[in-house]
Amino acid sequence: MATLTPVDYNPFAPTPAMQPVEGNPFGQGPSTLQLVDDFVRRTANAATFGFADKLAAKGDEITGRGGSYEQNIVKEREQTKQAATNLGVPASLAADILGGVGGGLALGAVGLSPVAAAGPGFANRFIGGALEGAMQGTLQTFGESDAPVTAEQLGYGALSGGGVGAAVPVLGAAARRVITPLTSTLSPQAQRQVATLAREGVEVTPAQATGSQVARVAENLFEAIPGGGGSPRLGRQQEQVGIAAFKKAGGEGLPGDIERATRMAELQQNYKDVFAKHFVLFDKNYDVDLNKAIKSFNKGSGFEEAKQKVVNDVITDLQSIKGRALTGENYQDLRSKITSIKSGYTNDARMSGILGELRDALDSQAERWIKPISKDDWELLQKTNRQYAVLKTLNRAADMSAQGAEGIITPAALKSANRAAMGRQAQAMGRGELSELANAAASVMSQTTPASSRSFASRAIGAGGLLGAGALGVYGAAELGGPGYAAASVGAPVAASLLYFSPLGQRYLRNQIMPGSTMPASVQQALTGGLIGVQGGVEQR
Repeated sequence: MATLTPVDYNPFAPTPAMQPVEGNPFGQGPSTLQLVDDFVRRTANAATFGFADKLAAKGDEITGRGGSYEQNIVKEREQTKQAATNLGVPASLAADILGGVGGGLALGAVGLSPVAAAGPGFANRFIGGALEGAMQGTLQTFGESDAPVTAEQLGYGALSGGGVGAAVPVLGAAARRVITPLTSTLSPQAQRQVATLAREGVEVTPAQATGSQVARVAENLFEAIPGGGGSPRLGRQQEQVGIAAFKKAGGEGLPGDIERATRMAELQQNYKDVFAKHFVLFDKNYDVDLNKAIKSFNKGSGFEEAKQKVVNDVITDLQSIKGRALTGENYQDLRSKITSIKSGYTNDARMSGILGELRDALDSQAERWIKPISKDDWELLQKTNRQYAVLKTLNRAADMSAQGAEGIITPAALKSANRAAMGRQAQAMGRGELSELANAAASVMSQTTPASSRSFASRAIGAGGLLGAGALGVYGAAELGGPGYAAASVGAPVAASLLYFSPLGQRYLRNQIMPGSTMPASVQQALTGGLIGVQGGVEQR
């Protein structure tokens, strides 16, 4: 058995890779502690632009731990270079980047960053980045030099650092343009409307999602290309709007005549199922609620005689059931009558309001009698009321749409029908089940011109582009002798259109992962510092 020889070992000593120790198969290479120390050394030196070695050398001289500063700095520089050897290129590079990022952010934190002072805008960030890089490059020159710095060295450090700093916003802008090619120019309200359509399952185009005029022109031109895949986009969106609206009525698929009639029958059966099990007694609690609504009406003034009579007739109907017990079906008949009258005054806030208060008195009493017996029945009744109202609006919108029988509901028809049901103010404020969807669809999709109604000039441009591509292809085949060239010339516009309107192409062009024209100042400071750290680290190897 081999004899183990004691070895004086300092885990923090900057030694080269250790040779195998006889009898100790694990005694190879720097220890973990040594590698940690090496990583910290490289990081600290990059963060201080090379001054860490100088500070350590001076500290050893002052405390007497080493010789003169000149002797100590030579030792520190050797240890820093050896640290790169011990760590290897990947780990050493990571330490240099980490330190450089920290140094760049530290300058910003203490108010010494030209980037932070430059403000937003690409031109400002480009100039600020050049100054930031030049400043860091100059510091790096002083930090890494152990002899007096010459004007040539200083100029090189400033120029090389300035080039790095100026490149950061350029590369950042290029990366943003690749990742997010179309930056949204929409107002916050328009962005919310686009988000509403996306949430409701309506696929908006890149032009609609971003407001980009370039995308809008591209979509109109691509739609003119036969076989390009763009022509049915508006029709597909109208289908999706109809499906989304029908879902709010509890239906599925396109709301065609048959589907809406089937759903209406299902909702009416819900009413029958609930009302077959319940009745409503209009007792003293009802008197209190009804009298409160009547008192509110009597406080008002300026009602026309005809409107006064309408409200008085409703009040008479409601007073006639005091102390009586109605079947659920009779309660719903009375409620539907008031709702129908109320719908005729959607643009009259006072009439709509008082009729709503009277109906609420009726509903409150029904809730007192039905909900304690069966909470599920009461919730089903409320849900059925909401869905029934949506379905009535959809029926009206279908009548106003050219293809309503097939379930193709236009946004304009949906908005108009919902306004008639809810009132202009409620429509504008997004109240009700359909208002938000109707407002968003009418606003966003109105920006799209369907292929059938585009201007002659737009269609002529698209046709001219196709003819030009065809002529170029024929010329290429005749002059260059390349039928493949001719086919590519004709097929390229079609391929571009198919790619643009493909699901993947649409998602890519709509994305807003990296919007804006400039990166945050802190990110630019960090990137500049990291690259300067790499630049300095290369000189320390």
